[in-house]
Amino acid sequence: MEKADNENLQFTKFERADDYFKLLNDLLQANLWVEPSSEEDGNDKWALSKLQLLLDEYQEQAWLLDPYLKRMLTPPIESLRNYTHQYVRTEAKKRPRISSRVTQLAMLIYWITKTRGHKTVARFFPHQVQDVSTMVSFARNSDPIMHESTSWSFRYILILWLSVIANIPFDLTRFDQDASDLDTASTLENLGKTYLQKSGMESESSALLLSRLYTRNDTSSRLPSFLQWARESLSSRNEFLIIGILRVMGEIFQSSTNQQSLVYRDQMIDFIRTIHDDTDYTGNTVIRKWLSKLTGRAMLVVLPPPRSSTSRKRGEFLKTEGPADSYGNSVDDDLSDVPEAVEEALEYLFTALEDRDTIVRYAAAKASARIAERLPYDFIDQILDNIFSLFSVHIVEGGGQLDLPAAAEATWHGACLACAEFARRGLISDRRLPDLLNWMYKALYFDVRRGSHSIGSNVRDAAAYVIWSLARAQTNDSLLPFATELARRLVAVSVYDREIHIRRAASAAFQENVGRQGIFPHGIDVLRKTDFYAVSIRRTAFLKSAPQVAVHLEYRSYFIDHLVNVSLKHWDPAIRSLSAQSLGCLCQLDLGNLGPEMLHRLSPMLKSTELNEIHGSLLSLSELALAFHSAIPPREADRLEVFKLLGRVPPSVLKKYGNELVLGALCDLIATSASEIALSLPEASTWWRPVLDRCIQHRNVAVQEAVARAFASTSQLVLCKDVLTYNCTAVTQLHTSPPSAQQSLARVLGILSYSKLPHGVNDAISCLLNCVDVNSSKFSKNVEARRNALEALARIVESSSFGTLQEIGQSKFQEIFGAFINGLNDYTTDERGDVGSWIRIACVRAIGASISRLFVEKQLATLEDWLPQPTYHLAISGTLKQGAERLDNVRQEAGIQIRSVLQRIGGGTGTKGYDAYHLDGEETLWKLFDSEQTEWLNPAFIFPRIVEVLRIPTYRKQVLQGLTLSVGSRNESTLRPASDALVQLSSTLPIVSSNPDDDDTSLVTLLDDLHFIGRENYASNQSFVPVMLAFELILREASMERISDSEDGSAILKKTLDLACRNLSKFKNIQRITASMKVSIVMLSCPRLRRQAASYVEFFLSHSFPTIRSATAEQLYLALQTYPIVEEEDEEIDRLLLETPWCVDGSKTLLCLFVCFC
Repeated sequence: MEKADNENLQFTKFERADDYFKLLNDLLQANLWVEPSSEEDGNDKWALSKLQLLLDEYQEQAWLLDPYLKRMLTPPIESLRNYTHQYVRTEAKKRPRISSRVTQLAMLIYWITKTRGHKTVARFFPHQVQDVSTMVSFARNSDPIMHESTSWSFRYILILWLSVIANIPFDLTRFDQDASDLDTASTLENLGKTYLQKSGMESESSALLLSRLYTRNDTSSRLPSFLQWARESLSSRNEFLIIGILRVMGEIFQSSTNQQSLVYRDQMIDFIRTIHDDTDYTGNTVIRKWLSKLTGRAMLVVLPPPRSSTSRKRGEFLKTEGPADSYGNSVDDDLSDVPEAVEEALEYLFTALEDRDTIVRYAAAKASARIAERLPYDFIDQILDNIFSLFSVHIVEGGGQLDLPAAAEATWHGACLACAEFARRGLISDRRLPDLLNWMYKALYFDVRRGSHSIGSNVRDAAAYVIWSLARAQTNDSLLPFATELARRLVAVSVYDREIHIRRAASAAFQENVGRQGIFPHGIDVLRKTDFYAVSIRRTAFLKSAPQVAVHLEYRSYFIDHLVNVSLKHWDPAIRSLSAQSLGCLCQLDLGNLGPEMLHRLSPMLKSTELNEIHGSLLSLSELALAFHSAIPPREADRLEVFKLLGRVPPSVLKKYGNELVLGALCDLIATSASEIALSLPEASTWWRPVLDRCIQHRNVAVQEAVARAFASTSQLVLCKDVLTYNCTAVTQLHTSPPSAQQSLARVLGILSYSKLPHGVNDAISCLLNCVDVNSSKFSKNVEARRNALEALARIVESSSFGTLQEIGQSKFQEIFGAFINGLNDYTTDERGDVGSWIRIACVRAIGASISRLFVEKQLATLEDWLPQPTYHLAISGTLKQGAERLDNVRQEAGIQIRSVLQRIGGGTGTKGYDAYHLDGEETLWKLFDSEQTEWLNPAFIFPRIVEVLRIPTYRKQVLQGLTLSVGSRNESTLRPASDALVQLSSTLPIVSSNPDDDDTSLVTLLDDLHFIGRENYASNQSFVPVMLAFELILREASMERISDSEDGSAILKKTLDLACRNLSKFKNIQRITASMKVSIVMLSCPRLRRQAASYVEFFLSHSFPTIRSATAEQLYLALQTYPIVEEEDEEIDRLLLETPWCVDGSKTLLCLFVCFC
């Protein structure tokens, strides 16, 4: 679903001007002559980045900076100017290398130029007489900065500055220096040619510099040599150079007088034709764009000037089709006066309008319009005929649907852009308006499916641009006949188009017409409901703006026609869904009339061969059924007619490939339209039961959820005995049922209504418990089926009334709760990863919901009979364990449920036996997790807090097990915080408890619990390896001597070593062997266990896996450097550990030496 675009912030002024100028002043304090230190350079770059971010915010509203431009540009430009003057005055031998600060200053000026445009910024460059010689001399310097790739911004600003200076109204020969080999003009020309072939921004400023140079009276004689050089450059095959040359020619045509351009026009046109005929160059998009631009600009030289703005305003000069021509001259205007070259240029531009790239099409559109506004009316009419013919190249079918080839998008877009440019210049006569608008009506709905997406959004955008342009150029009288139709189509697009920018464009076109023409029905009111912000969110546009506009009858029927004919058949399922909801909202405006009418119109769509059309109609019927049911009074007769339409759906649809959306919509239609009367119809079961039978076997999750909703709806209307018997029979055969059926049936059993058959709930619960009981022969190996079964059990408990709870009974409830607790230990993995987390999350939610359900049920005799305290605390400890796990979403759900239980306890409900259900260490838990700001998703935040729960004996083992899994995580963002938190806690614990009779947490008890977890999970590498890693982590940071000095500590260390290295020769898992190896090596620091540990290390050093041998040698070397394992440092041992090729067999040469030092 779309959301409001936060990037399109609308400002009213330069709101952060103070921040900008403070950063600017700090930056300008730096000495440009001194190369900054690394720290100073970092500060400068940070300030520059902040300035860039401030400027980027105003990229779309750059004009807001205009009042501040002088303060923004004058200081840095003046600083750069002073630097260049001083640099030039310094002797060449004494000049230092230009520092990076100069480049940074130029980069700042470039960012302002990028934001506001070079034409605006150029006004602030100083161009006094004394600057000419200085800047030219500075440009001649051979400092490395003129050639480094990272200094492009400096070169761009320098050349842009020179292009301003090149406009100085004095002969450039006055500034020639006798000591220089080159005159000023040659220096500027050589500099421009050098950087004209660059791929960066220098090429643009170089083109500007050369064009200014060649259009000067005193240097225009250099243009022929440039054109000759340009022709010779064609053989270089350098596309960047050709782009630069074309840019220079474009600037010359734009800025020079007609007399100057006419002299060399033929040479430049010949150059353009040469490139046009060279396929190596025309493959470049930018070259084709400039070819279109130059073609248009070259023709403007030979044509009369354009009409004045007053004569062409609102299309007035085209109104007259009498003897007076469009120039206001005599009737003797002859089309033969138009040069033949213009026709050739227009032919080329018409071809460019169909180009595959947008920038080429847009350039061609503007060029053709600029030429047309200088031509006689009859010629303009011929040009429009050619543009309109581009639309008719492709086939257009009725109903607003277009059947077009892929090339149609570019053709239609180019034609629309050309029409927009013509309309903006007032070149569309009243006589041509009907033809133009007919094509625009079709272009507004141009949306052609191509694979998994569609094309045509740019065509729709351009069509909105055309209508926006018409509002600015046409008179009220000319647009009045089309006002209502135009308004309907624009508003329909503004609320029902898929793309946000199209909705906004249509809204802008509507707004322009309302503001300038004022002829649209209810224009101001409709505009208020469909403004820029109202249509920015798709859901708001469909479900809020559209119904608000539809209160006006002028728009309502058209909206409905648009939804039925276009939106409900759209290729995007999300659009069809929203369209169906919108249709339901519109029908509620006049349900008595529109409801039956829609049934009549939607009914034939069910017989369509297109699944999209069937899907849209089914969704709409579901919305109508809801509307009929919620009406006051309910319109059950109409709702029954909706249900009967199920019989019109062809049975073949149920078997089509890719029909999951249709099946889901059919189930939703059954759920919304079913009633007792409908289900009692003789033929009803032949309509809905085959659908549900088919859907319950479907693998798509959305279909499974939909069929569950359908079963839930029908079970509320009739006895669910048959449904329940059907489902239980299938569930008891889960070991033979397809996985998809297991998933669907589990969902259905949880959502059925058992109000009419209370005793059936126990049969359903038994089926679901068998599905999740690993010891049952009916246990499902499908993870999704087990998850759905657990969610179904939770839903049954949560939604059951007191009577249903009594029907379930205490023992059955305890079985359900036990299944939730067992599910917390599901760590199933497959190619998708830890899929068992789905089950754990479902169980965490189920435990929280079940506890809450019991706590609020005041009719229970005693809570202990339903939820024994040991079971309760086991569930809490299991939930806390999930709060210490490695997966963020699991921790988050555990945190939500723990906080819910804490709040329930704090609120107290008065249930008998409730006081005994306070959590152990409740004050600690409140302190840690009561805040709503507890960031369970943030490992660095939650792990230092969750380890404090280890001080609560009741929950210690479970939480410790969860922590060990996080310590064994492969995700560094989880592993590091969990490891640091566990080490930090262990460092604060006493070695042994001060009171042996208490179960206070000490380091020994922590290690003992860790040993217990390892022993219980000895056969599971998934759990055993993290336990060994946690052992190694704690022992590496703890004092081994202090631990071994206590009898309990020594015993636990020995048990740990034995557990880690038991049956080593039988294991092949590298992670497990490596974890055991690390424990053995860390045990070398314990004098009592050193010899035993050494024997295990010997095994690892001689292991058959080279990886194990290498890792053991590395860990052993680190241990020797860290722990006092040997009395005196032995360099020979270190040398052998480091230099022995452990990956090569024969590394046992170290064993005898190792045994000696141990």
